[in-house]
Amino acid sequence: ATSGYPRCLVFQLVAGFGAGLVAAAATESVMGAVPSGAAALGSAVNDSTRQLGSALGIAVQGSLLTTVFTDRLTAVLGRGSLPARPADSLGLDLARLPEPLRSSVASGVREAFADAMTVTALTAGAATAVAAVLAAC
Repeated sequence: ATSGYPRCLVFQLVAGFGAGLVAAAATESVMGAVPSGAAALGSAVNDSTRQLGSALGIAVQGSLLTTVFTDRLTAVLGRGSLPARPADSLGLDLARLPEPLRSSVASGVREAFADAMTVTALTAGAATAVAAVLAAC
């Protein structure tokens, strides 16, 4: 199976490029709406809301990524075979597997992660599109 990392890279590049384009315009919009005497307050509110939005977005996307990855990983490895903390033992367990099985499981894990990244990126893109439409109204 081929790795899904190139499609993850595409999503990351699109997100980074979009954020770079929007940041300056959003800041200009906020700063243009406040009186010059309240510029410091406007700047602080702008930065605070951006940081809060980023933190919440990362938390929601991280939760979605983890949920989808766990579901896909369970499908690859089979129900009941995941330890309580997969990150602690997956590498060690993988090293103990015979080579044909090791490659197959490693490929499945990579694909599970790429699928989870794809679902997360598409969900974030859809949420961004909805927000853009609402902002334009």
